[in-house]
Amino acid sequence: MIRKKILFNLMSGLIFFIANPLFSAPDTSLSIFSDALPEQWALFSGKGVEPLLSADPRPHISLTYKGAAPFGFMKMNCRLSEHALLLNVDQPEQYALVFYLNSGNDSFGVNCGGQQIQVRLDFFTANAEEYSSDYIKCREFIDHGAIDSDSTTWQKTEIPFHLFNPRKKELDSIKALWLQFANSDIPRAGISIADISLQRQTIKIKKQTIMDDESFCEFKEIPQRLLMPKNARISIEGPNLVVNGKPRFIIGTQVSAAPDQGVEGPPTIGYHEKYKWIYEKLPDYETCQRLGFDSMGFFVPGDWMLEFDQNVAWNRKPESFKRLFSFLQEIHLPLYVDFTLFPHVHGKLTEMPGFPPAAKMNPSYKQHWLPFNTDTEEGMSYLRRFWEYGARLMVDRGFTPFFYELFNEPSYFSTSPQNRQRFQLALKQNYQTIDTLN
Repeated sequence: MIRKKILFNLMSGLIFFIANPLFSAPDTSLSIFSDALPEQWALFSGKGVEPLLSADPRPHISLTYKGAAPFGFMKMNCRLSEHALLLNVDQPEQYALVFYLNSGNDSFGVNCGGQQIQVRLDFFTANAEEYSSDYIKCREFIDHGAIDSDSTTWQKTEIPFHLFNPRKKELDSIKALWLQFANSDIPRAGISIADISLQRQTIKIKKQTIMDDESFCEFKEIPQRLLMPKNARISIEGPNLVVNGKPRFIIGTQVSAAPDQGVEGPPTIGYHEKYKWIYEKLPDYETCQRLGFDSMGFFVPGDWMLEFDQNVAWNRKPESFKRLFSFLQEIHLPLYVDFTLFPHVHGKLTEMPGFPPAAKMNPSYKQHWLPFNTDTEEGMSYLRRFWEYGARLMVDRGFTPFFYELFNEPSYFSTSPQNRQRFQLALKQNYQTIDTLN
């Protein structure tokens, strides 16, 4: 049989929204993609990628990478629930998602392997609710552990179905399959995927490795000199952070503006039950000290945007917001505030109708996590309001953060008149004359 390929390039992902084939018997494998694109499927893409359907030399989908986004994607969407893949099988946990991967060429025509990808499934439950699995990294399930650089070979990937349903939901149908690159450090090359199906599971799950509990001593066993004092006074003396008068190297972690959503909800997978104290509740002071964390940070939420547009949409959960501050008060550790300008949160404001064009970062500039234009007073006014909101959030609740991170991983390449003028002024101040510059 000639395999039909789905070929796509670096930093892209793939979403399949499944049509309506049916299991005829539990032992029969179900082909999700094999010979042709079903009529119910439509093709979409995002994040700087451009898909192309082609029948030459054989039917395939190529995805051309057009942007700098690390997680571009392509999807095939049928939208209607009646086109979802019905799971009328006995013991679906005995099945596996199976597909075959192959490497592709980079921009120099060299075949590359080693791409890291991950997969996710979306479902409808028996009561018609939508449910999404977590992403599962494929490297543990690919033959020989990686996509090789030989274009004549295919690596079978077999992921046990039960890993997509750790919460043991009563699933009715598969709504979508996502395939996405796992990080931005993958080779600049394409990959191919073929023969996607659900089949009886054949692989054996690796025995879970359990760390010795001695890795995490009980709180009462931690020497007093190693503990971070509660409600410590932090200062800076020379190059050092000083805690209650003594220099200290501080290791910390951070939480989102809705920390309870991922921690206090249904359990995830991948750890032994003896480590539930780490993964299934928000950490308290003693937990942080057992893990070696001496500080706690959090991401500023998007409520500040409502001052400018009441219709701006982001994942706002007031109950989580309230839980965040009670958590920060109870933990008694030094606090820092992270103003990361996530495009899916704070960048949403720039997409609203009527947002001033001069305040939005020019789309022709290469930028990362900087949706507001720092070259203009209009853009800076939004940034200042964001920072003021985050600082007021702390002061009004009695917190004294030991630092504010005003930017996180910001970058942009601006050729605006304002930036050119600043560059020229800097050259004059630093070198005075062309001869000195040369």
